[in-house]
Amino acid sequence: MRLPKILVPMLFLSLVAAGCTPTISVPKVAQPLGPPDTQGATAQHGGFGALPKITLPSGQAEGAVNIKADLPSLQSTATVVRLPNGSLNLTEFQNLTQAIGLPAGLIGDDTNNLGYTITWTNSEGLVWQYFSNEHKLSFTNPKAKNLSRTSSSWMGKDRLITQVDVFLKQHGVDERVLRNIQMVPAWDSWLAKADQLHGCLPAEVRSQIAAINPWDKMFEQAPPTLPNDQTTGCVTNAYPSVVPVTFERLVDGWNILDKDGNPELGGQMLINASTGEMIFGWMTLPSDPQRSDYQTITTDEMRSLLENGGLAGPVPGFKEISAVSFAFVRLPKTQDYSYDYLVPAIVAEATRSTEKGAINYRIVVPLIKQ
Repeated sequence: MRLPKILVPMLFLSLVAAGCTPTISVPKVAQPLGPPDTQGATAQHGGFGALPKITLPSGQAEGAVNIKADLPSLQSTATVVRLPNGSLNLTEFQNLTQAIGLPAGLIGDDTNNLGYTITWTNSEGLVWQYFSNEHKLSFTNPKAKNLSRTSSSWMGKDRLITQVDVFLKQHGVDERVLRNIQMVPAWDSWLAKADQLHGCLPAEVRSQIAAINPWDKMFEQAPPTLPNDQTTGCVTNAYPSVVPVTFERLVDGWNILDKDGNPELGGQMLINASTGEMIFGWMTLPSDPQRSDYQTITTDEMRSLLENGGLAGPVPGFKEISAVSFAFVRLPKTQDYSYDYLVPAIVAEATRSTEKGAINYRIVVPLIKQ
């Protein structure tokens, strides 16, 4: 049965109700919150002019594709989101520079503010910075410099994630902006195994943990190898004293995915593993989106692009698509750095057959006609 012709944003609810959420093991994507918000300026059809082009791979599909999921029938247009950068207009910039005592002649009347950075501290003792061009807020905890590199215990995954969630909400970051708070998967698995060993780990593991410097290397560095069983001569203070946590960025409740279907990060944090105190972090804040409708591809074009692998291109072997949902993809940057453009895309949860068994992956297809 084919889905009725309705607006792309409303399809999310239908797909979830039909049980089409992914069950295969791939990077997590936020569960839908319903149709995107409609706040913010809306331009007429094609109101942003010519959009930056996405180059789709030119190769041909290799092997058969079985589409088990119902594909949507698209309307003739869908909404493109444009995110302005964080620069100030002339009046705002003149007011700011006047407030900090810069000479009016230095600023002039034909000024284009390219961005700004603000640094401050508050009652928590954290040092905050805001970077306007990226809409990014970061913080550091000066007290962390006295924190030992290793610990004899940690507070546990559920409590740690709750601490991060509460911290974000207390500072005005809600679930319309972020989703899927999670420990970095490699460290999540490592800590679970360390718990199974009751924290009794080889001394060399403690040395390797202590040598991770700076701590933010934990976001990309693999943890030390752990034994499968407890060994003699173990030490009990070999847990890391901080744990890395990430969450995904949302716009209007939707993820922003890359060509392989990996969600864009909305922030990273390091948290004291024993006390839950925040050590370091950054997060992307929302910006006021602008919207305009653009022509969509046809349902037949969408099916063809899915069968051909979407933005990532064709892959060999027999493929099967089990579910579809929606997200945004980011258009390429042009010489105009004033805006980021996000276009709706269909996201297929798929598997393909290989000599080593089935491999799970995603197929991402932008729905705006190029």
